[in-house]
Amino acid sequence: MDEKTLAPGSDITHRKLDVFHRALALIFGDMKQLGEDGERLRDPFGIPRIVHPLLYAYVGDYPELCKVAGTKSGHKTNFPCPRCLVHRSQMSNLGIRVQHRTEMGQITGYPTMMALPPEGRVESEKLNSQHLVWVGIWGLPHGNTLWGNVYRGMMCDIMHMSLLGVFKHIVGCLRGLFPKERDSFDQTLLTITDWSRQSFFRLPGKGKKYFANVGIFQAFEHAAVMQVLPVLLQLHKKSADIVLAVSMYVCWHSDVWLRPYHTEASLRHLERLTKELLPMLIKQFGSKQKSEFNLPKVHAMLHVPEDIRRAGLPVHYCTDTYEHLHISLVKRPYRGSNKRDAEEQITRRALAAELVDELMRTDEDTEDGTVRAVALRRALETGSPALTGRDGQTTLYWPKSLVKNMCSILEHPCENDLSLKRNSCVCGCGMDGHGVYCTAGDARVEQAGQGSGQWREIFAPRRHGTEM
Repeated sequence: MDEKTLAPGSDITHRKLDVFHRALALIFGDMKQLGEDGERLRDPFGIPRIVHPLLYAYVGDYPELCKVAGTKSGHKTNFPCPRCLVHRSQMSNLGIRVQHRTEMGQITGYPTMMALPPEGRVESEKLNSQHLVWVGIWGLPHGNTLWGNVYRGMMCDIMHMSLLGVFKHIVGCLRGLFPKERDSFDQTLLTITDWSRQSFFRLPGKGKKYFANVGIFQAFEHAAVMQVLPVLLQLHKKSADIVLAVSMYVCWHSDVWLRPYHTEASLRHLERLTKELLPMLIKQFGSKQKSEFNLPKVHAMLHVPEDIRRAGLPVHYCTDTYEHLHISLVKRPYRGSNKRDAEEQITRRALAAELVDELMRTDEDTEDGTVRAVALRRALETGSPALTGRDGQTTLYWPKSLVKNMCSILEHPCENDLSLKRNSCVCGCGMDGHGVYCTAGDARVEQAGQGSGQWREIFAPRRHGTEM
């Protein structure tokens, strides 16, 4: 079947989705060809094998999975799940037997849908929960087999499904059940925060009211609150059934997220816990949840044991690390830019952060432990924009928002003398309109000759304020 015969109509949403899937088809084009032809590789025992790669897993949030799978999302479509054909009225039934989507089954209904008039196509899309686009992941090898089925590989990320999904709904129900006790909950949480601030247990800090503004917090803060929420409810003398329901969900999340390995027995236990958990949540919190937990992210809990059997522990394919890096490397630098030429400013800030990390490393091969400015030399050779000429010598600039005290980072003896108001200190560090700079101390780079383009390193005879 020709892809062009399945092109969408004039609706702008369909056109955008069509462009997305055409780009996705180009990305997976080489993989499709390689899956058909195979690649000759050697296994760990040195025996040559013909390997045919397939799309084993695609991990993302629920809206992203629906977009990649070409299925409709939301409560108005009949089959909201991008993986299976469970009806929207059965999203909260975790004991139901699911029928997975298949590539052949999705393609089969397209000719009938395309033959309908434009008005009928809209209703048919809702009825079949399909978009009239040629999905970019179709055509991958072994797409209609158990392990090659691309719809079985649509795995919902645990961070988005649990911490930013179901758990936020549970906290929202608690806010609805006890609206007058939000401040007391936050006060108790603040007491625990003052008592413990380990890196792996980062509760919301002072000035942050979790129960008053639950939607603004990040996943790691939700994870920390989840660990103490049953105890917090007990301290406020809430009913044993509510504490039990919350504790069961914490046990489910811990069993999925923190268990070092899974066996078939542990997975069967997880399946039983999943079936027992949701009726308890509906009984205690259903009146305060608009859809009574009949949600796609709740339904995704049913697929978690299957995902573990297929791809291993969810912590190994969670998007938590990459989401955090996107925030620290892209979102925050963009907010700190002037919104003009933002890409150049983001790149300069990332390079400056990398140079700071390399400057703080010591060369273990040198006896005196001098900090070698390998980063400076590499940046000079590549013409880094973070380096600026200054009276015949080169100065490395860090943005003001990146560091507040350059001397404290390089551990200079004048680390207590540098003031952002004074703009200078005894070792040559200072700050001007470009940012914080350093031209002396552990390492300094200057030009060997005017116009020669050659640079040489000068190492100070001291480190950390001690004569060597």
